[in-house]
Amino acid sequence: MVPDKLINEFVRRLHTAAGEHLESIVLYGSAAAGDVREDISDVNLMFVLRTTSFPLLRAIAPPVNWW
Repeated sequence: MVPDKLINEFVRRLHTAAGEHLESIVLYGSAAAGDVREDISDVNLMFVLRTTSFPLLRAIAPPVNWW
């Protein structure tokens, strides 16, 4: 089962930290395909930023470390 609550919390935290610089967040892999095996599957997320700078990377570090 995909932990929707945790994914939603990460999305919220990342959106708060990155603001308008966040372009998208993509769930991929077994979780996206519905083939999750709780004992071995990871939840794969990729996010795309419109721009990068050291201040922005510092800002998103807390939600990334939390994830």
